Amino acid sequence: MSVETELPGLLNTTPTELLTKILAWIPFPQICSLRRLCHLINSIILSTHFARQCLYLSLGPAVSGYNPRLRYSGAYSELEGHFLRAPKPFQEIIAGTYWPARTMIAWYLAKEFTGAPEALSALKSLVHLEMRGLVSGVIPESFGNLKSLKVLAFSHCGLTGVIPELTGEIPQKSETYRFEGLQLTRNQFSGKLPVELGNLVKLKMLSLDDNRFSGPVPSTWGISCN
Repeated sequence: MSVETELPGLLNTTPTELLTKILAWIPFPQICSLRRLCHLINSIILSTHFARQCLYLSLGPAVSGYNPRLRYSGAYSELEGHFLRAPKPFQEIIAGTYWPARTMIAWYLAKEFTGAPEALSALKSLVHLEMRGLVSGVIPESFGNLKSLKVLAFSHCGLTGVIPELTGEIPQKSETYRFEGLQLTRNQFSGKLPVELGNLVKLKMLSLDDNRFSGPVPSTWGISCN
């Protein structure tokens, strides 16, 4: 009997807590390649507890929300490539624990990723969010609650659906007008143009061409001309 056929049985007889501790020592992102080995390993890797433990051992602790090993060094660093491929629990831990102070993300992709990770909504200091080359997906509604965001650019993607409410649940009226740039060129957004965009009185750049919108331009948009 080969190792490949015996291994799943051996893993299933190993206590889950012990197996979790052993797997956590495998560096991120190599651990993600083991998801298909068996159902037990997949269930462990997809847990938030394991993601936190594995990232701590691989990347070290975040000091005041900042880790020198995760310094932003370009539009598409190695870690960011791993982030986009990582399971959702890993994305949530990285964004919430290691990247809370990030103010800019600009990723230019090679048409291999699907959807904007919802975990990015944890980046409350984010001012500029830009992605190009996503294959499909939607803009998560939770992005509307990024209170510091001023520029949102998703161009040359295959995003569908409608433009979400950008103001989110923000009580201060002045903050709902914070957007300065909205670029959603060359997607597949549909439906009517959002009337709420007329509230973005600080808007300096708006690009929505090459989509599938229908209906007239809302009259409220006149107040957002800057």
